[in-house]
Amino acid sequence: MSNTTPTHLAPRSRSGDRPMESDSATPRRRRLCLVALAVRVGIVLSGVLFVTVWRHAVAQTQSGRVVSDAKYTSPYDAFMKMNRLREGFANNEDASDYWGFMESRLGNQAGRILIKRPVKGFSDDAFRGWLMFIRPYGNATGIGNCTACHTVPDFTDRAKHLIGTTKQPIDTPTLRDLGKKQAYFQDGSAKSLEAAINRHVENSRVSQQNKRSGVEVEVGKIALTEAEVGQVAEFLRSLNSVDRASFREYLVDVEIQPVEIDFSE
Repeated sequence: MSNTTPTHLAPRSRSGDRPMESDSATPRRRRLCLVALAVRVGIVLSGVLFVTVWRHAVAQTQSGRVVSDAKYTSPYDAFMKMNRLREGFANNEDASDYWGFMESRLGNQAGRILIKRPVKGFSDDAFRGWLMFIRPYGNATGIGNCTACHTVPDFTDRAKHLIGTTKQPIDTPTLRDLGKKQAYFQDGSAKSLEAAINRHVENSRVSQQNKRSGVEVEVGKIALTEAEVGQVAEFLRSLNSVDRASFREYLVDVEIQPVEIDFSE
């Protein structure tokens, strides 16, 4: 008689579906499961890494094109380009038209779309100073009306204006790279950007109080508090140009913040 145990008498698992595995088979199966899991995790991580590298490469390519095509290379210009904001006046457009367009564009973004700005060179104060710089009207302060003479993107209309600093109309200088200077106005009487802007604020008061003062009407629209003067000065410093390598860093290293258009009453 054979000593072989009949198949129907072989030990089975609790479920009764298949013979019970030996003790050595169970760890082997666990190892295989862990290997399979590790392979799957590796595939997922590789995919994520690939997408990240691909996106970074696209951003670098796009920023490279922007850098090579840029006429100006300041933090402000990086801010305008990364948000795809219109950098200059349209045909036959004036300061009021330009502000109306930008206010509508930014107002539509407020509370819904975040705005990007360079981490370095264009602070939140510079952003707010820019808003005041291009704002020509309103029932509050925060009105610079600067683009009435300093039209973008060159920040000069290349015309003569009587702004109250001299008795004769003077050429409108560009404001680009202004932050690198040590003194301002033809006589160098303003030793800081803040002092130069405050002179315009004072001349605005003169124009408002005496329409025959000789100061142009556009100057009389300026209305800035002391804190706002500092923010406009911060914006003007963002017009300092940099080399193209640094400009590229401004485009890549960005900070995101909500759009807020709010001025003092």
